Amino acid sequence: MSRFEIQSFLDFAPHYFDYMTTAFQEKRPTVLAKIVGVFRIGFKNSHTTSASKMDILIMENLFYGRNISQKFDLKGSIRNRLATATGKEHEDLVLLDENLLNSTIFYLYYFFKQSRSEILFKNAKYVSYLQTSSGM
Repeated sequence: MSRFEIQSFLDFAPHYFDYMTTAFQEKRPTVLAKIVGVFRIGFKNSHTTSASKMDILIMENLFYGRNISQKFDLKGSIRNRLATATGKEHEDLVLLDENLLNSTIFYLYYFFKQSRSEILFKNAKYVSYLQTSSGM
């Protein structure tokens, strides 16, 4: 994590954990991935005496035990948000916002009524959470 990402996390973390605690206690589904931990790893080379450190954030693996055909990294922007498949295996390709918009021209995405209601509810809660925590 960069210095900016660490500071952003530290500013945002109390709101995130309050939200996740409430969601867990009230047994509400959420669209946010769960953070498992944040760690600072330091190491020193005994031969050169050079030292280095790295900050990492570990999140749940949403893909475990699932057959995923496409992955999207959505940021809510279309500026410079188009991925190309050059030199990447299909299973390693992470698509972006413009890829999703372009795919809706050719493919329809169907949801069961219950799934659609849950998605809309989760997104409304997420937007409310972002607004109250100054994430928007």
